[in-house]
Amino acid sequence: MRDARRNYPAIILEQRNPITIESDNIIVAGDWHIPFYDDALLDSLLLVKEEYGVKDIAIPGDLWDCDNLSQYTKIVNTCSFDDEAREVGVVLRLLIQEFDRVFICRGNHEKRWMDIKGGFSVQALFQLSGVPSIDPVTEQPLYHLTTDDHMHLIQKGEKWLLCHPRNYRQVPLSVVRDLASIHGMHVFGAHGHQLAQGVDRSGRYNVVDGGGMFDKASLDYLRETTTHPETRPGFYLIQDNAPRAFSYGL
Repeated sequence: MRDARRNYPAIILEQRNPITIESDNIIVAGDWHIPFYDDALLDSLLLVKEEYGVKDIAIPGDLWDCDNLSQYTKIVNTCSFDDEAREVGVVLRLLIQEFDRVFICRGNHEKRWMDIKGGFSVQALFQLSGVPSIDPVTEQPLYHLTTDDHMHLIQKGEKWLLCHPRNYRQVPLSVVRDLASIHGMHVFGAHGHQLAQGVDRSGRYNVVDGGGMFDKASLDYLRETTTHPETRPGFYLIQDNAPRAFSYGL
């Protein structure tokens, strides 16, 4: 058993397939919650891609919604899981066509499927979209995918954590500020559905709450009365360590 344990670090590293991106010009857009994404916001993202000559996109979690697999009681029925998988395939093919490199990590919504399937990787989930991760002709990656809830971005020698953290707080930027203090780097955080940016407590690192590509009108739980901050869709362009938000009214 002791000998077997020695192999665990290598096994974990291989299965999680960590991603480090080197790019000085990248769009970062998380929380699509397909099929509940915003078509108009996707159109805006593609316009920004053309205007700024962006070739890379990073998606820090929740490309899928897996609404049918939620443990929470549903008030309104939505599409089937098969319909969702087909729609993920449509969006994924578009992103592969538009961008030279596509990077994706898992979020808590992809983990819904992984938890139910127990022992199946996020790669197995994405296979259900019908889009292979490897081009069968060139044998080159069509997109890069990790089971981790984060990726690393290197810009001008500085490091970013692009993540889908488990934590959520009502105070904007509080989670990403804590993460910047812990990890000593710039932080882009998905999951909170807020759109905000600032610096960490030291003033050294940029911190970003990443908004999301979701359509607010399609997410039924947002109709509930709550003291949570107003959610705000949007995405970011990060050039030379300077994040710039794009959303309605910006």
